Amino acid sequence: MSVVALILILLSLVNLKNNTHSSNKVLGAEIYVDTDILFWSNFLKNNPTYIPGWVELNNFEVVKQIDPNYIY
Repeated sequence: MSVVALILILLSLVNLKNNTHSSNKVLGAEIYVDTDILFWSNFLKNNPTYIPGWVELNNFEVVKQIDPNYIY
């Protein structure tokens, strides 16, 4: 029985050691940037009348301004 207790104490100490080191990480601190949105935004800066790009960004008001008869 004392061997089991000793193993539990050692595992607890290892667990405490691993969980008490200081860390600057915070959940949700990383910013997720969708690469598709970034790509289409940059592409449309140079090609503002490319309708499929505006459709990918779900900006249908711009699509209607470019071509009111476009079917999407």
